[in-house]
Amino acid sequence: MEAGHLITAIRGMGAPEAGLCYDRAESLARSLNRSPSLYLVLVAQWRQSLNTVKLSATVQIAKRLYALAQDPKPRSPSKGQLAAPPAERPRARRITENLWAGPNQDAVPRSPKHR
Repeated sequence: MEAGHLITAIRGMGAPEAGLCYDRAESLARSLNRSPSLYLVLVAQWRQSLNTVKLSATVQIAKRLYALAQDPKPRSPSKGQLAAPPAERPRARRITENLWAGPNQDAVPRSPKHR
């Protein structure tokens, strides 16, 4: 996962190598049954897909991200660990709601000082 971030920093958001790193990280997170790691990987895949693939693929990643954030059962060896960090759950919800809403200006999250 870290390699994907570094490749993105060096080569840009559309670097295909970063996507390969994130795909591998997703495979590892799933094989280890680690939801918190999977959540971070899906966020990275979503960001990368915004610049490299069709919107329909980006929406599918966002739906997987949203489903993972809503999962009440922890999928990590440590007890009590949530599927997604609590601070990230509203962000996952906003991401998917904005994608489903389309280019509606009301769906764009704004900073508190612009409201």
